[in-house]
Amino acid sequence: MSTRTVGAGKTYSTIQAALDALYVAVGGTTFTETQTIEVYDGTYTEQVTPNANLKPTAVYRLVMTAATGNAPVVTGSDVRTSGFYVDSINYVTITGFIIINTTGSGIFLYAGTYGILNNNTCYSNTSNGIRCQSANALVYSNTCYSNGVGIYVSVSSVSIYGNTVYSNTAQGIYCYNSATCIIYGNYSYSNTVGISCESGSGGHTVYNNICYSNSSDGIIFWASDSGRLYNNTLYLNDLQLGGVSTNAIVKNNIISRTSGNCLYVRADSVTGFVSNNNDFHKAGSANVANYNGSTYSTLALYQAASSQDANSISADPLFVDSPSLGADYYKLQRPSPCRRIGADLSGTFTTDYYGLTRRLPWHLGAIIANRDFITRTVITRAVKTF
Repeated sequence: MSTRTVGAGKTYSTIQAALDALYVAVGGTTFTETQTIEVYDGTYTEQVTPNANLKPTAVYRLVMTAATGNAPVVTGSDVRTSGFYVDSINYVTITGFIIINTTGSGIFLYAGTYGILNNNTCYSNTSNGIRCQSANALVYSNTCYSNGVGIYVSVSSVSIYGNTVYSNTAQGIYCYNSATCIIYGNYSYSNTVGISCESGSGGHTVYNNICYSNSSDGIIFWASDSGRLYNNTLYLNDLQLGGVSTNAIVKNNIISRTSGNCLYVRADSVTGFVSNNNDFHKAGSANVANYNGSTYSTLALYQAASSQDANSISADPLFVDSPSLGADYYKLQRPSPCRRIGADLSGTFTTDYYGLTRRLPWHLGAIIANRDFITRTVITRAVKTF
């Protein structure tokens, strides 16, 4: 592995200078070792743009990383379009940075494949915290807040997991014009929409996510068919299908609302809709569902009209503590009616939000009820690598 160090007293004073030196050294030849740009603490006022002719491989990647124990800041100073802009390079990793104050996206993978974006913090970027157009990428364990969109994916086959996205003015996580993305284990709150899948050929799988108090929708599929929505926990939020989002399957979710509808399936998205083993908890003025153009205040009325959700319930899920206190509080108390009434979805996934193994019969929602985790603890979730 070849490493170039950046920072005060290091070989290079800017990240771009290290990348430029890398290109002088290797040019457009295929990498024969991993090339690492290791960045130490400091504020770097630059747009970092690797030369598009660099040729990393699946074995020997281009890695731009914070040095161990460091958290360098890349700032656009409100005049630069991106903090990191990567065009047409495969196998790029960006990890451990704080990216702020760009006029576009904090990190923008414009093209290429198999990018990895992890453990970055992106805030106060005008358009997106992270924008990914790198097919087959992994976007995980990032924190994105106070951007336009937290994480924006506009390419197919991306895995988006373990991220915390909040207080973004539009979507927390937005998959647009894409297909077959996997979105799981994310915590999305206080955005306009928690998780949005729109346009493209669809086929997204969305599971084990927690969406809390997003001002419009918790999870919405719009013109995105064949969605699979499993074991999500939505509090003060709805789940909506519209714009011809047909052939959706909705199972094992907890949706708790005090106003509006827990479930909203527009008339154009009824075809192929399958739903069961959910908890539609209505309180205050909330309704269980708006289905095919009509509103149903109770589960029984909705079941009769839709012929769906025969094994679903409408009851207080009995979370361990106030959901507003954070993700850990969405565990279920032992008397919860959501325990052990879920469908077995182990053909798709086997763990919960924290990576704990689910046991039969399944619980509803994102977090399993386990007496060892009833007290609030800090848990590191497992992540995948190539």
